[in-house]
Amino acid sequence: MKGYTSLIMDSYVKYIESAGGRVVPLIYHHDLNTTLKKLENLNGVLYCGGGAGGDYLDFGRAIFKKAKEFNDKGKYFPVWGTCLGFEDLSMFAAESGEELLS
Repeated sequence: MKGYTSLIMDSYVKYIESAGGRVVPLIYHHDLNTTLKKLENLNGVLYCGGGAGGDYLDFGRAIFKKAKEFNDKGKYFPVWGTCLGFEDLSMFAAESGEELLS
């Protein structure tokens, strides 16, 4: 039987696929430069919720910065944050860290 996290990830994948999207998982403990290079071939990111913190938070911040770079250069690149993922994106955008949420 799959673990809880796998079931949640499956539901995100099915959600995107039901709208006709193709899913490319971005694994936060893989090489960050390789992941950022993958973004050049994608047209958006869904940043999931969950309380992973640490490396996952740093990973999300790097993805956000790359997406902002694309958008600043005129390449439309949406980033959707769900639950805690939305809160994380708010902190990244505010550049004030966790104080934004307190």
